[in-house]
Amino acid sequence: MLPFAIIWSMWRFRNEVVLNNKVIDLIQICFVIKSRLGWWIKAKLPSLLLSIDEFFTDPALVEKRLLNAAVLVTYSVWQPPPVRRLKFNVDGALGVGGNVGGIGGVLRNECGQHLLTFSIRVFIDGGKRFQECRGLDSFSVFVSDTHEWLGCKNC
Repeated sequence: MLPFAIIWSMWRFRNEVVLNNKVIDLIQICFVIKSRLGWWIKAKLPSLLLSIDEFFTDPALVEKRLLNAAVLVTYSVWQPPPVRRLKFNVDGALGVGGNVGGIGGVLRNECGQHLLTFSIRVFIDGGKRFQECRGLDSFSVFVSDTHEWLGCKNC
């Protein structure tokens, strides 16, 4: 996260200098980068139990806790379906305003081959559940109209 915190902070400071004629000093830049990094780490790893102050007062403690936490972080990995079965993964997201979003999905076989994908932009007018059902209904009509076997190819 450190490279991103540095780049993002420098970009913001650059905009302040160019657009608002601000004068920035090195101490201020370092303070903002450390603060931003602390907030981002707290958001990513809320169970870490670190205060933002510790990023400034005890960096060795922060490093020790981060190294211990790295062992505990687990990532989920896609698992294939049983042989001659298909797996359909879907997800959706809404924008900040809550009325525009998207629904997408991927259909894969036991080899992990992408057989079908879809992505639909949705405008929320009947509630989130309504839009998810509408997207899945559109997908099921599409699948039923493709009279092909969606099984494993070349695995």
